[in-house]
Amino acid sequence: MAYERTQTCVKCGNRWEIYKLRLIMRDKDSLECDCGETLIKWNGAVMYTSKLVDKSQDSH
Repeated sequence: MAYERTQTCVKCGNRWEIYKLRLIMRDKDSLECDCGETLIKWNGAVMYTSKLVDKSQDSH
């Protein structure tokens, strides 16, 4: 699994590290923030995982 980028949720401000894994088969899925906002969607021979690195003061 390789580090892809750091992403901030546009709804609550939580910061996430996004990791990418290449697959041999297609995968269609998405990652959501704890607040429910979609961080990333994909439809291809990849899969993503995330790790919360900074919880915003504004998140509930």
